[in-house]
Amino acid sequence: MATEHMFVFDRSFIAATDLSAAQFMVVSSSAAGVVDLCVASSGTIAVVRRAYGVLQNNPTSGHAASVRRLGMTKAVASSSGTIGVGAFVACSTAGTLMTATSGMYVLGTAMSASTGGAGQLIELELVGPFIYATATTT
Repeated sequence: MATEHMFVFDRSFIAATDLSAAQFMVVSSSAAGVVDLCVASSGTIAVVRRAYGVLQNNPTSGHAASVRRLGMTKAVASSSGTIGVGAFVACSTAGTLMTATSGMYVLGTAMSASTGGAGQLIELELVGPFIYATATTT
């Protein structure tokens, strides 16, 4: 799976906890300048800890965490469901990705599919986060 791309935007933060086993997982900002694993992205616009990006390294607590905010990246898919190519994806539980549904904060678009296998990596184009709402008819 190729994830090479000329345009990416990474930011540095401090790891709130030990993220040494969390490379390519979704993180959220737990305080100014600090990130931790994202626990879920569902809920209303008032959700405090929205998915923020994908962790690119494996820092221990208190060390620098490189977080990809835009561009192409690898990301860990949830083992509780499949993700199709072109699907909007959001944070599931424990930093993994799932197909987004209405009301979730979308991180991006899946550029490869997941069959639901534990720890499976997909290629992700980060374009968010943004709130996913179903279209209304007028």
